Amino acid sequence: MDIEKLIEQLNGYFEGKDLKRGVALDGATTLSTLRAENEQLRAELEQVKRCIEIVENQRDSAIKELENYMVQDVLDGNEPCAICAKASDTPCEYCNPKWRGQKEE
Repeated sequence: MDIEKLIEQLNGYFEGKDLKRGVALDGATTLSTLRAENEQLRAELEQVKRCIEIVENQRDSAIKELENYMVQDVLDGNEPCAICAKASDTPCEYCNPKWRGQKEE
């Protein structure tokens, strides 16, 4: 049943209009269906939140690992990358490049 039509019929009942046969049953069925869909959507939302947390942790780990490689590269005697050289007068080991999407600490 169309939800808007059901709402209109139920509102009419409270205005003193007679309900057609089965409207209350249709209302109960619709509410039950909506509740089940709502529970499913909430479960899916929690799953998406967990996935986002995992991806954010993986991103943060990858950034730290890349920064460690940059520091080690300078310590091995190589010149700092162009980004690090512009970011600070000190080589990469003290540089804190701002990565796109990285959270502020």
